[in-house]
Amino acid sequence: MTIAIDTLPQHRLLHSIERLPSAEIDVSSNDKQKNSRRYSLNSRPRKVHFAETPKVHEVLHYEDYTPGEYIKTWYTRREVPYLKKEAQTTLRLMKRGTTLPEGYTSRGLENKSRQMAIARRAARSAATMAVLHEQRRQQNAGYFDGIMIAEAYGEQTQHAMKAAIEVAQTYLLEDEEC
Repeated sequence: MTIAIDTLPQHRLLHSIERLPSAEIDVSSNDKQKNSRRYSLNSRPRKVHFAETPKVHEVLHYEDYTPGEYIKTWYTRREVPYLKKEAQTTLRLMKRGTTLPEGYTSRGLENKSRQMAIARRAARSAATMAVLHEQRRQQNAGYFDGIMIAEAYGEQTQHAMKAAIEVAQTYLLEDEEC
């Protein structure tokens, strides 16, 4: 069974990944049999990623964590509402243009406004449409070229990548100042 990379929920250790034309991976049959309920294609949002060289990361399934690893890795149900409330408070301060007090950070919240959510949704839709258009064009012409599909996607997402790099560079400069 072949499953697109980002439709995979967390899973037991991956042992092999093949570079397939549509950026998919093949899950070992042992994992499929043990956890077949976890591999529903509709259970996770689908995303498209392309890379020149695939990277393999062995990831321990959360059910195989020791109690200590689990506590260090996951937030508790009690912590999540607190974190959300803290983020909302920080966003309100940012919206007002107020200098953030000690202990508050805007990292990761830069694009969390309604306007940015609308812009991200539109950009995601444009990227999806570009990929679907290229796939349809290739299908009508009778061939498949994953690189051309990746390029169609890249043209639509290039601005987001540049923005992410700029934010990362800002964080790096801030960290160097400390």
